[in-house]
Amino acid sequence: MSRYHWVNARKAEGFEVRAACKLAGVSPSAYYDFESRPGPSEAERYEAEVLNEIWDLHHHLDDTYGSPRMTTALRDRGYAVNHKRVERIMADNGIYARDGRRKKLRTTIPDVSAPPLPDLVGRDFAVGEPRLRSCGDITYVPTDEGWLFMASVLDLGSRRLIGFSLGDNMRTGLVGSAMAAALNDYLISIQQAGVASID
Repeated sequence: MSRYHWVNARKAEGFEVRAACKLAGVSPSAYYDFESRPGPSEAERYEAEVLNEIWDLHHHLDDTYGSPRMTTALRDRGYAVNHKRVERIMADNGIYARDGRRKKLRTTIPDVSAPPLPDLVGRDFAVGEPRLRSCGDITYVPTDEGWLFMASVLDLGSRRLIGFSLGDNMRTGLVGSAMAAALNDYLISIQQAGVASID
């Protein structure tokens, strides 16, 4: 949004034009000259198009792009822009690059005071008979609303995902729900096998 459009928005809200111009850092005469124009100029239309493309790149491609990388991306899309113009447009519209070095989360934090747990599968993850061995894991996905965690249980024999659970934390309930879903899948498969043998 340009400064003149910002003054326009404040005027529509009932603010005094002179006060809005002072806050925006433009003179009232320049604002009234802008307001008297029949419509946006070719340069303003082009800048609005560039701004729309910047929003698209920032939101859908990579929100870690600062003005130098954003300039390169815009040029790749056919826009004739330099880094100073892109930097100004981004600053005027509050578009800032996020830190690309996202904090890594630890999904496995061992309790050094607890006794070691036995490795029941002996590090053997090869395919074998279904419903005999399973393993689990926790992973995480960054979303617009924060981290989303998924606990999963995989049947090593069939390579099927037999249980999973999603949540916004890594508390015991997340893993418990995934294991309960896996157990339910196991019980259903036993029932189906029993019906098949009767038939």
